[in-house]
Amino acid sequence: MEHRPVEARDRASGRNLSEVHALNTLVNSSPRILLNEDIHHLELDRLGALLAECPPIGLAHYSLGCDDHSNAKSPRDKERSLEDLSTMLDMVYPALKQIEVVNPAVVLVENVPNFKASGAGAMMGTTLRRMGYFLTEMVLNGLDFGAYQGRERYYMVASVFPGFVPPKPEQRAGGRLWPVIEKHLGDCADVTVLKSIQARESTSRRMPAFLTRESTSCPTILKSQDRGVKDAVYIQDGGRIYKPSVDLVQELMSIPDSFDVSWMAKEQATETLGQSVDYRLHSAVMAAVRDHLNVNCGRHTVVQHGIRSKEGR
Repeated sequence: MEHRPVEARDRASGRNLSEVHALNTLVNSSPRILLNEDIHHLELDRLGALLAECPPIGLAHYSLGCDDHSNAKSPRDKERSLEDLSTMLDMVYPALKQIEVVNPAVVLVENVPNFKASGAGAMMGTTLRRMGYFLTEMVLNGLDFGAYQGRERYYMVASVFPGFVPPKPEQRAGGRLWPVIEKHLGDCADVTVLKSIQARESTSRRMPAFLTRESTSCPTILKSQDRGVKDAVYIQDGGRIYKPSVDLVQELMSIPDSFDVSWMAKEQATETLGQSVDYRLHSAVMAAVRDHLNVNCGRHTVVQHGIRSKEGR
């Protein structure tokens, strides 16, 4: 299921991009079923009917909206989103209802670190435990798994089988990042004179460090990266400031070239990449989940499990 919520700036400009991520899924994968539905409005009877024609589900992966858990969104904007119902805090509720229908062997939830201590995170974890799942929670840094950016992510793994083993961090490489940046520099826009760049000097907020010839890692890239905001990631070299190109953003996120965003407008391409997981970090987590399923279920595409079968349901 993929759906891009309609944001305030979309309404102001009279555009609807709710299908962008669903189309991206079709371009970059071959799903058996794709639902372009708002998570709050998906009919569970319909979901159950679709799944009745499919093998049992081994893994249900949820990347719930993180905006309202993120420090990048101001308290004022978070309050406003509660008032106009654009908040993402309550996405855990429909997700849990879906899990009851899907009945997967493993549930994986990915979000920003603040999700762990939030009421939404507590509700998600507690409810899954009441349903019979064994819970493992992790906050991992991409640099510990060969990534270029120190992107931290929270992961919750809920399994009907005990004994999930988290991925083991690697020794950080620590090499300079400039060779990666330099090959893309010719395609990076010079934004030295933009007001947002000048605003970095006067703000009281801590801004991400500029990427320079001495940088050994990249700050976390946000989905707002292409909008010219002051807290985006920028390159500083030779007295000029540059905005990373789409291709550079993709490489800094460790996302392979085979992931195609060329069909999108530049803003949507950068947004899709910027709000994504770091590929190397996420690959390590998914490898651990795959190993966990293989140990408990064998190497089969059909996973039989029984959290409900004990109750005769």
